[in-house]
Amino acid sequence: MRILACAAHPDDVELSCGGTLAGAFAAGHETYILDLTRGERASNGDPESRAKEAAEAAETLGAHRFQAGLPDGGLDSRDSTQRATVVEIMREIRPDLLIIPCRENRHPDHREAHELLHRVSFDAGLPRFPAPGEAHRPVTILEAMERIPFAPHILVPIDEWFEKKQGAILAYKSQFSQGPESGKTLINEEQFLVWLTARDQYYGGLAHCKVAEPFRLASPLRIDQLHALVPEAVND
Repeated sequence: MRILACAAHPDDVELSCGGTLAGAFAAGHETYILDLTRGERASNGDPESRAKEAAEAAETLGAHRFQAGLPDGGLDSRDSTQRATVVEIMREIRPDLLIIPCRENRHPDHREAHELLHRVSFDAGLPRFPAPGEAHRPVTILEAMERIPFAPHILVPIDEWFEKKQGAILAYKSQFSQGPESGKTLINEEQFLVWLTARDQYYGGLAHCKVAEPFRLASPLRIDQLHALVPEAVND
């Protein structure tokens, strides 16, 4: 199976579904990350340093990484040029499972990334859509939770991969550590990673494990065998 996780900026995928990707890679699946922008408008760091950090994080998770080079702060799902750029990448990777950001987010780029990727996942399957590559459409789309919670449909245990997730996040030194040249932001506060861990622990509790990542299905999922809906029983 090919799994593609997409987000607006480098580090967004690691925060929302890094453990899931690490586990998928360990299980033998092909894993890919697509950053829509280089994060050039971020309060700290620059595109060059963030690209090096992103490469290190991807290596930690076992994922191949792509960069769309769309404008940070200017994502627009109605822009045909932006859509064509991402369609070309989608057709090149040809994912079976696509993971995208959820709609619930305070950052306009994250909300626009959600809309853009939904449109692109459809456009990529249209043979006459004007972009290079053979038409392809992902079979299943999952929406990954960011800072604002929603009622998830799927919980993926990441107990074995939590350290990999943490390592990938901490590769972004420009974003998650404070230094003499860095400004204070929400995500480089020491408490931020505590909050993130608490979220994964909460959903781990619901999934009867230590930590888990929550996802929502973007559309109804076909199940050919009902036993796929019955994981190993856990006594309450």
